[in-house]
Amino acid sequence: MTLQDLANYGDIFGAVGVIASLVYVGWQIRANTKAARLRMHEQVTQTYMSFLGSILVDPGAFAAGFKSEDPDFGDLGDDQQVFFFATMLGFFKHFEMMYVQCAQGVMDEQTWNAWSTHIRMQFHQPGAQNWQNLRKATFIPAFREYLDNSTPPEMKKFVDLLESRSGGSLLYLA
Repeated sequence: MTLQDLANYGDIFGAVGVIASLVYVGWQIRANTKAARLRMHEQVTQTYMSFLGSILVDPGAFAAGFKSEDPDFGDLGDDQQVFFFATMLGFFKHFEMMYVQCAQGVMDEQTWNAWSTHIRMQFHQPGAQNWQNLRKATFIPAFREYLDNSTPPEMKKFVDLLESRSGGSLLYLA
């Protein structure tokens, strides 16, 4: 065996080592991406659950805001308007963040489709429509377009459930 033969074998072993390293790095990247998506899903859910908790501070004001058909919310008191507007801004900024995460490929399509149904259900309430008309400029153009072109999902809206139940339980918001 010549020195040249040994060098050729060394090149072959080196190439196999490089390929094995690339396969390992690809596996690590895939595992890291999966873990990041799981963390993102958990964070999105936890943040939304904290928003639901904030509604319990004044559930009547939130329900009144959702049901309001007055474009300027004149049928709500000042405290109710402030509460509803602040809560809606938090909700829809959270929804906008999820929209951007999906557009950037951080959120997988299956997760987005589930949240999108919920977003559209919230958006197609009378008060949410009126609020959005007053606060549209606070969102990125792509998210505004998504909302404007969205259709209500085939599920009962919160307002419909409030009207069908005595006492207007907020349990159906989630």
